Amino acid sequence: MDSYDYEGCCEWNYRLGKLWDSTRASLSANFPRASFVKVVEYQSRGALHTHCIVRIPLREGIVSGLGARKILDVARSTVTRTGLTWGNQGDCTPIRQIAEQDKFVRYMAKMLTYVTKDSDVLHHETPPQAAQHYRRLDWTARHMHCDKCRHMERPCLSLCHRRWGARSSVMSKSREAKKHRAWSSVRRMDLKQRRIEFAQEAARLGIAIEVLAKLTAAKRKLRQAEDYSPVLIE
Repeated sequence: MDSYDYEGCCEWNYRLGKLWDSTRASLSANFPRASFVKVVEYQSRGALHTHCIVRIPLREGIVSGLGARKILDVARSTVTRTGLTWGNQGDCTPIRQIAEQDKFVRYMAKMLTYVTKDSDVLHHETPPQAAQHYRRLDWTARHMHCDKCRHMERPCLSLCHRRWGARSSVMSKSREAKKHRAWSSVRRMDLKQRRIEFAQEAARLGIAIEVLAKLTAAKRKLRQAEDYSPVLIE
């Protein structure tokens, strides 16, 4: 663990959003009608790993295999202002959404499982050496200086200090534009409103269940009192 670059790992997680923004701009320039959905996943070593599905309409006039190689070339050639680039372990596999629907659905399900994962999960049921590794990542992230606190004596309270440097959303998708349609018609605001409505309905249901439980308990006590009530014999 002494040879592991903890500062570099947190810096990578912190700057990953900027690298993705540059990559997305390059992809949009090469594939104007393309849309995407992207998720990030914590690897066991603590660094973020990106999964992305890029949907390219057939009218773009490219062969799927050539399109996959071009997407990978565009991603690998992307460089941010700070010199950050993707590694050489990237992979891009073409999926025909209709002909290979099962494969497409399986990968979508796999991506959705990444959304539910969190760095805290890595702290549970881990070997002592791995737990020590995560504690050092926690310490490094808490003491790193982000853009907001770079000129401050102490780190600020930004979320990146509690997420091993990560500050980007776990999941993002392309929005609707003139040249391409959105990946999904569901917006984050819609999902937020649905969660609020679900919480309100659950609260109302919880109150109703609590009242029903109290009424049931009261009826049970009343029935027991009637069963054991004294009988007057004249």
